[in-house]
Amino acid sequence: MNNMKKIFIFILAVFLSITTPVFASNWFDEAFDYCLEHDIVPYDTYKTDGYMARGEAADLLNNAMRRFYFNRYYLPNPFSDLNRAGNLYVDSMIKMYYTGVFKGSYDENGNLLSMKDEYVTREQTAALLVRTYGFEAADSDINFIDADRISDYALKDIKTCINLGIISGYEDGSFRPQNPVSKMEFINLIYRADAVADADNKYVQAASFISGEMITDDVKITITNEKKIKYGDTIYLEFENVSDQPYLYNPSDFQIEKEIDGQWIVQRFALNIDSNGWMLNPHSKRSCEVELYNENYNLSEGEYRMVYIINEDSDYSAWIQPRKPPVYSAVEILLQGD
Repeated sequence: MNNMKKIFIFILAVFLSITTPVFASNWFDEAFDYCLEHDIVPYDTYKTDGYMARGEAADLLNNAMRRFYFNRYYLPNPFSDLNRAGNLYVDSMIKMYYTGVFKGSYDENGNLLSMKDEYVTREQTAALLVRTYGFEAADSDINFIDADRISDYALKDIKTCINLGIISGYEDGSFRPQNPVSKMEFINLIYRADAVADADNKYVQAASFISGEMITDDVKITITNEKKIKYGDTIYLEFENVSDQPYLYNPSDFQIEKEIDGQWIVQRFALNIDSNGWMLNPHSKRSCEVELYNENYNLSEGEYRMVYIINEDSDYSAWIQPRKPPVYSAVEILLQGD
């Protein structure tokens, strides 16, 4: 009986050794503490058992990236299987859809589905991390015994993540691209991606998805400061509606972008203060003050723009259920050094 028990324990140990990803012994404690400190994991009692669903993954990635700060109530819900009132993670799913991180899938009737409860696979995780952080594609040799099972869309992203040291295979030489990712592993991969992104303070950021034709001429924003603007200064803004229709906007709901090599690059900075919306009546002006300060991420000197989302609606109910696609208004800022 004792011999049988020893054999069973030996077989179990071998099985665990070939089915566990290659991580350091304390990999999860370190990753969890980091993600908790940086507000990626929302609270210390966050449940880490089980697999990572798409909705929860969107929530953590949104927290990690801090890339899209607009209030979800401005954004039309593209998913037929998401209910604003009853679904968890709806905010993050909608935000990450508009930034191109989560794309969803269409059913046979042409309805876009978020599939929020489906588990995220290992190959999907690689793609999500690259889209979220905007990592540049990097080639890497892969010799996994199951490389033929990797989907075409994910191959480049898997190579990029391997090259950056974010993701790896298993000790038996497999990658298991279709396997679901556990919550613990997903948190660890975000931790690794965040470390790569912030190495030497060189944060890899994504280009703004807001193109010139998406910015309206109806609402103009002007900076009325009389002196040069430095990081931490209060910025005085004037919003002017030059059109014949009213608009809704939130003076604290903006995104910061920096001009780098001719592109607007979304900065890892925003206040995201969820305050009430303001009505901007036709041919009227309103003023507000915004302090460009964030204790976690500073802004270096350079050319920036503040982008506001504007809702084309005269009814405050649009705050909860937008009926039209959003438009944007922007103002450029020259941020001076000390």
